[in-house]
Amino acid sequence: MTRARRASFVVAFAALTLTALGSGARAEKLGVGLFAPELSFANPGERYSLVSRLAQHLASSLGVEVEGRAYKTAGDMERDVKAKRIHFAVLGAVYLASRKVPVVAQARVTSTRWTLMAKEKTTLAALAGKVLQIPRLGPLATRFVENGLLGGNVVLAKHFKVALTPDLYSAVATVRLGRAAAVFAPSSTKGLVPVIAGISMPPPGFAVVGKVDAGVRAKATQAVLGFGAAMGGIQGWQRGSARAYAAIAGASQKKVNNMMLSAAKVERLRDDELINLEQLRPELPTMENLFWLP
Repeated sequence: MTRARRASFVVAFAALTLTALGSGARAEKLGVGLFAPELSFANPGERYSLVSRLAQHLASSLGVEVEGRAYKTAGDMERDVKAKRIHFAVLGAVYLASRKVPVVAQARVTSTRWTLMAKEKTTLAALAGKVLQIPRLGPLATRFVENGLLGGNVVLAKHFKVALTPDLYSAVATVRLGRAAAVFAPSSTKGLVPVIAGISMPPPGFAVVGKVDAGVRAKATQAVLGFGAAMGGIQGWQRGSARAYAAIAGASQKKVNNMMLSAAKVERLRDDELINLEQLRPELPTMENLFWLP
């Protein structure tokens, strides 16, 4: 073997060895996000605490570094998904209804019924012209309230002064401070009373939003099912799928009345079509033969 060939062989072998060592010693960094504005955190800091603890739990189970990120807007989260900074995410139900992503687990929450909530007992009619706070749950948020909760019988923009807030915590606080008359919130919200009967809403889901192999996905699913941190109304996790959120998309559709009304067309009957009422008079049979006279 010549000196040139020997040097080329050594360089190639060294490159392969470093590549093998690098792939084995350095694992891929993963990310987990949180965008679920409907979770009832006691304060904004709890949102970051929850996703940080979830990231630590996933890192321990997967054996790789996992970074947790909490988002105030869906746009910020979607930018990180495109940049491949996050691969898993805890997402709100209304947001999931507008996105096609694999959902592998569902949160167990304290309340699944939502309605219009106010500081004191009132009626829908009495709220006309007043401020209604709606958390930015996702693209279908206002339509879900208008068509799902109110059945399409009330046009939000005409009946209320609709105000959108980043999350449930901010929306409820606005009502408690007297800056809004009502809020779309869980019927179990402390200190507020329901205005009308509520509607059921699925809990947030744990979804795969980035490209990961089947093994990592399976391990992450098992890990989140064993994540027991009770925060934001979450009491644990159970298996789930995207089918649970299809009902929200359906309920958000505008109700259409297919019955069409048109002016009556008057048509004159022909003479042979007229009804002679005299001909309808019944002829009663005689009853004289039924009586005996002495």
